Amino acid sequence: SRSLAMKTKTFIGLVDPATGRVDRLFDPDPGPVYAVSFSPDGKRVVSTSGWHRVFVWDVEMGRPEYYLEKGTEI
Repeated sequence: SRSLAMKTKTFIGLVDPATGRVDRLFDPDPGPVYAVSFSPDGKRVVSTSGWHRVFVWDVEMGRPEYYLEKGTEI
């Protein structure tokens, strides 16, 4: 099944493109969500937030695998 990642001011949603229905909401931070993108394999969504964090979400589980804060060395 395919999904589209969308963002609102503070949430990330996965949308079924056939129905337009939001299948899952992710709540990353109390701050704004600036961008979202799927990983090439579609198993993860990456988001950036106004709190200077990058979240890597597990799409199946609907929760973050990990996040990086501003200044984190990788």
